[in-house]
Amino acid sequence: MRGTCRFAMAMAAQVGRLQAALTILAAAALVGTAYVAFFGLPDRQASGGIYHSAVAPSGKCEGYWPDAGFCLALGTGPKACSARNGAGSAGCPQCRMAPDGEFPGKDTFLAKLRALEALAQTANDVQRKFGTCKQLREVPSVKLMHYRGLSWSRIQPNVIVGSGEFQDGRGENLGCWPQGYADHYVERHGVIPSERFDAYVREFDLEGFRWALATCSGVKTPASALLSS
Repeated sequence: MRGTCRFAMAMAAQVGRLQAALTILAAAALVGTAYVAFFGLPDRQASGGIYHSAVAPSGKCEGYWPDAGFCLALGTGPKACSARNGAGSAGCPQCRMAPDGEFPGKDTFLAKLRALEALAQTANDVQRKFGTCKQLREVPSVKLMHYRGLSWSRIQPNVIVGSGEFQDGRGENLGCWPQGYADHYVERHGVIPSERFDAYVREFDLEGFRWALATCSGVKTPASALLSS
């Protein structure tokens, strides 16, 4: 009889501990849900599980900014950023906005960048349909990588900019920028590209990229991807 009572008490204790653990897990899930609802998911989380913070680790990618908390506090217009704004705010897009949203060469820059992005999407489609395109190894190319996380605007609160990244096929150290950078930051808010990225886009060989895709697919690339540089 005593053995039965001890067994029952032990089982009750086990059940109690299990219930406590489930309560803690439920509370953690609620906290996590609230965090995602307020702050959003990490900006760059690769499908392979590699985590990247809001600022590109290499420092080479265009269009990555400090955490949203720093930048959103600056408002939606241009700012003459200095140490007074805080060290975390110095790299925010507000610090690189043209006063009236326009800057010399904006239309030309956007036209070529969008042509490059369209070709990158076409490259994904071509390789999905025809397999690996060897010709892309012979010329400069760009690939579109997709991520699980969402990139939130550093200018407007609660605005999702994208979830992918364009990377130079020769290595992201040569060129990379997030999906939505052209439309949200440059076009809509007049964020001026860095000299390095402006030169990368200006000097990119679009014709070679088009040739490789046409050779691989045996068909012409879509008209949307054939914008003149």
